Amino acid sequence: MGRKILWVIYLIFGIISVPLLVSLAKTAQVYISKAGGSNANIVIDTKTTLGNFPRTWSALAQGGEEPPPMLKNVVADIKALNPSYIRIDHIYDLYLVVSKADGRLKFDFTKLDETVSHILATGALPFLSLSYMPTDVAVDGNTTSPPNNWTDWETIVRETIEHYSGRNNKNLANVYYEVWNEPDLFGNWSTSGERDYRLLYFHSVVAANQSRDSNTFFIGGPAYTHLNSNFMSEFMKYVSSNNLRLDFLSWHRYTTDPSVFLVEAQKARNILSNYPNYANRPLVISEWGIDSENNPFYDTSVSAAFDITAIKEMLGLVKLAFAFEIKDGPSPEGKAYWGRWGLITHKQGGLVKKPRYHALKMLDNMKGARVSLRGEGSWVRGFATKDGETIIVILANYDKEGLHAENVPVTFNSLPSSYYTLKSTHLNGVTKQNELVVTTGTLSQNFLLNANDIVLIELTSSAQLAAFSNGKSGISSDQALILNSTPLNFTSPTFRLSSAGSISFDLKPNWEGFDDTDRIIFDIPFSPASGPTKHLSLKKSNLGFSNKLVFGIFDEGGSTTTVSYSISNWVKGDWHGITAKWDTQELSLVVDSLPIQAIKTSTNIQNGNILTFFPSNSAIDNLIVSGNGQEMIRRTFDGAVDR
Repeated sequence: MGRKILWVIYLIFGIISVPLLVSLAKTAQVYISKAGGSNANIVIDTKTTLGNFPRTWSALAQGGEEPPPMLKNVVADIKALNPSYIRIDHIYDLYLVVSKADGRLKFDFTKLDETVSHILATGALPFLSLSYMPTDVAVDGNTTSPPNNWTDWETIVRETIEHYSGRNNKNLANVYYEVWNEPDLFGNWSTSGERDYRLLYFHSVVAANQSRDSNTFFIGGPAYTHLNSNFMSEFMKYVSSNNLRLDFLSWHRYTTDPSVFLVEAQKARNILSNYPNYANRPLVISEWGIDSENNPFYDTSVSAAFDITAIKEMLGLVKLAFAFEIKDGPSPEGKAYWGRWGLITHKQGGLVKKPRYHALKMLDNMKGARVSLRGEGSWVRGFATKDGETIIVILANYDKEGLHAENVPVTFNSLPSSYYTLKSTHLNGVTKQNELVVTTGTLSQNFLLNANDIVLIELTSSAQLAAFSNGKSGISSDQALILNSTPLNFTSPTFRLSSAGSISFDLKPNWEGFDDTDRIIFDIPFSPASGPTKHLSLKKSNLGFSNKLVFGIFDEGGSTTTVSYSISNWVKGDWHGITAKWDTQELSLVVDSLPIQAIKTSTNIQNGNILTFFPSNSAIDNLIVSGNGQEMIRRTFDGAVDR
């Protein structure tokens, strides 16, 4: 009996343990697969340009989520993304453009015009999907069916093109017209039978060619749900054999694997290469995203990081990629977030911008010429541009499992010796800015990217701000900084004024000690608990018959608390070590290892977040700034040192 009871206990324990073991096994499998990946080590060659940066991503799409006007309340939000095109479908059924009575077609573009006007207000042009079939024209009144006669369809297409592209109507140039939307899904169109998409395309092109007095426009298709090689090959064979106009080749793609975009774009280009007259036609992905169904990823940073990674795969191959979609439709349950595709929630959810929106907003900073970026890893991908004196980099750590964080080294090569500002902005809005000096041509920094984080890095050169000379050691590789005309600033979070601290550096004046020009060497404005703003400063001042270094607190009201040291015997070109110290009780100055008598102070030194070194016709080297016993800044000026 005891053995039976023990056996039953073992059995129950085994049954309970199975789900736990399965879960642990799955988790272990994920970690094992992650361990097999490679981390990124990003290297940017700022001299190697790859042509103008294509704004592939600057295209957006909106589905038929609700009756028009769907975009009216988000025009300003869309405009902030600087889109080039906005795609809409359902233009015939949802916008009630076409009706038929007594055998005659009637057109009313009022509703569609309203939405097109909203598109134009965003700064974009319309990309119109010629879909679906008007019920008064369709076989059996089904909007996904062929027309009862092709003449009606030709008239509809021709009237649409002449309405928007016609010089005597809306007079728009460069509008795109796409024949149908996902023909394999909406209507089960194929390359044979009664629902032969090739016929639909043929009659659409006939109508386009019949349009009169129109501006330049583009017509193409087939807007298939994916890059189906067999369908595309049959379609292109038909287009080529009938010498049909095809201004672009389009399809859709939803996937969690960004590499699919590259694979399909290459397949499309290979298919077109078989037809010399069409080999260079632009490729358009007229809908794309992480999932064609509702997915919680659309409400989180997962889809944001995915978007950046996917765009990287498309660059140079796809002309326009339409992120689907702009705005969520209304949730049947009234939820604000329901895994819908939008960049922005529906108005019932407050029209809140989702992480995907902010990712595309970050992309809008990518301008100028594309430059070489290598060293991507299994998770971290990105690209770089150069716009004037600024190098711009965007990196995304896409991991749908949400497990992988990475400290990413980023190295900029081929940089001119200069003073630089390095700014980084993460998807969550956290921003950091540092002032750096580069003299060796290379700058390296690390950036922590948590799972599905994005960072925008902007490195701006201002070569006129500084020059360089040999450093204090005299070794050729040792560099010192000479400020020419613009100050060198250290700001929060790199610098924060502490109640106790020190600033130490070497100074080589390009003037004699008897020179009586007053100069500010460094200055820190701060705000005490009460009273006017004060300054913690080091100056070269002419006091009576002597030139002195003066360090202390300068009150904008006129009073001072300072300690000074005579420099009348200094010789132009000699190096001098200077350390200025302060705490809650006294100020002190050390010059060439000689302590100067300290002076007492009761001023509460605090609330300062900017340290400025002014041009003083001097070279500085070996700068160290500390606060409350912690080193904040170290600059040797032999390259960028930031710690």
